[in-house]
Amino acid sequence: MLARLKMSHRDIRHTLLGMDEKCKLSRDILEQMLKFVPSKEELNKMKETLTKKRKQHQSLALADRFLWEMGQVPRYEQRLKCLCTIRSFQDRCSEIRPGILAISRASHALGNSKRLNQFLAIILAVGNILNEGKRLGNCYGFTISSLDQISSVRSTIRPDRNLLHFLVETIERKWPDLLKLKREMNTVLEAAKVDRQQLEKELFSLETAVLELVEELTYYQEMFNRKKETNKLEEEEDEKEENNKLEKIVEIPEEPCPQKQEKIVQRSKQPDIFLPVVKTFLEEARKQMTQLREELTEMKQKVLKVFSH
Repeated sequence: MLARLKMSHRDIRHTLLGMDEKCKLSRDILEQMLKFVPSKEELNKMKETLTKKRKQHQSLALADRFLWEMGQVPRYEQRLKCLCTIRSFQDRCSEIRPGILAISRASHALGNSKRLNQFLAIILAVGNILNEGKRLGNCYGFTISSLDQISSVRSTIRPDRNLLHFLVETIERKWPDLLKLKREMNTVLEAAKVDRQQLEKELFSLETAVLELVEELTYYQEMFNRKKETNKLEEEEDEKEENNKLEKIVEIPEEPCPQKQEKIVQRSKQPDIFLPVVKTFLEEARKQMTQLREELTEMKQKVLKVFSH
């Protein structure tokens, strides 16, 4: 994985702190990085080794140096997961939506096809004729699974022929318009390729990933508020201290304190923009998730309507 990264370890760390807005790290790389998240024990062990040998982290082996740098990113593993969710969200939505729409279109076609109703009515009539005088005769309907048994009903005169052959020949002769049914059912063939259970699992998995993002945002928001409150208290304390000093001195230095100025510059080098990036993403993600859920609900209603006829 390290061979594929064309960036220095520090640049990668800065990119993660900047939430990779320029997409320097591919989705595949992010997923690979998730597999090599350093544990607390590993980081502590490296720290102990460096302390004992009185060396800097640059002296570590390449792989260990990478883990060390990544370990300096706040909540590194959670941040990677959030980035993976953000980066893969549109692709996953694009994979889920076509399946939902395919089943919805197929359900609409099945529920509104006059040719299909006529075709099923013919099958029912033929079945009642064949079963006349028997327990299954004079039925008002049949199950969809019964259609699979049509080809297993053999002709007593010609063993190479079955009920399906008879139905097709009869329809060609008496109701040729019904042969257009296949064209009407193209949407059904497309929907048959979709695994409904897998579709719902994918949607649930996506919702779970977004919820994890919400939880992480909440954590950062609370941490930000606590830090803001702490800074406020520190500022108030500093102000009191400055006021006390002013009472004791005559002149006030025109230049700001070099130490404070240097500290401020250092902080601005690595801005962590997790909060604004995730907030912006979630605003759009919630809209799309709501739309997907509505489409899924509509799909289920259409399917239920078809099979309740």
